[in-house]
Amino acid sequence: MGFTDRQWLQRLNAHSLVAAAQVLLALVLALAVARLVWALLVPIGPVGAPPPPALAARSDAVLGRFDPFFQMLDGGGPTVVSDLAIDLYGTRVDNVSGRGSAIIGVDGTQRSFLVGEEIMPGVTLHGVAFDSVTVSRGGSLEQLFLDQSVPARPVSPPPSPVSDAPAAQVPLDRVSREITGTLVRNGGEVEGLALKPLGSGGLFNEIGLEAGDVLLSVNGVRIDSETSPGNIANLIGDNDVAVLEIRRGAEVQTVTFEIVR
Repeated sequence: MGFTDRQWLQRLNAHSLVAAAQVLLALVLALAVARLVWALLVPIGPVGAPPPPALAARSDAVLGRFDPFFQMLDGGGPTVVSDLAIDLYGTRVDNVSGRGSAIIGVDGTQRSFLVGEEIMPGVTLHGVAFDSVTVSRGGSLEQLFLDQSVPARPVSPPPSPVSDAPAAQVPLDRVSREITGTLVRNGGEVEGLALKPLGSGGLFNEIGLEAGDVLLSVNGVRIDSETSPGNIANLIGDNDVAVLEIRRGAEVQTVTFEIVR
């Protein structure tokens, strides 16, 4: 039994559709296999260590001019040690305002100066650090350091005793003979007495005082403009124990000794 032309055409179309479907299915399968192979061979992230972050180039010149306590003048040369006839007894750094103050002795008289104040004609306090100050002298910067001959003591909450040794016993008349002081002023106000020894200075060593200590109070009575600086014994009066509150550098300490009558 033979096929008509119409039957052959229908049979041919059926075979073509099946073949096209098989080809399409093979392409989809090949694409899926290719994606699987790609996922297995290619890493998710970048290969190798990531490049280090770019850092700003360090300028040694900028670091050399930076000072954490005060602003230095731009374009100036290195600061030199001052040869002025002045002495530095203490500093106070104010991190809030960026300023500060220093106790400086001029012609034997100690005074407290704020940054920007004139110390002597042509010389102003330019900046304050924890162990030195910078002064401006005719536009040039010079440094003045604390006396480093005595090892620095660790800072402790004020006031703290200078020594744990038993209190010394001192005759009152010896205090009169061996200790004196000069008023220390700050902006016209008296801050204390700059103590200094008389004679051999033995009493200073016995009770724990040092040259340059600033007496702030005696037995709780503050030093003021009415205090007589020449006779420390008058400040002790009739008390059997003398408790001296002193400022030594940036520290406030107490010196205690007994009075023998």
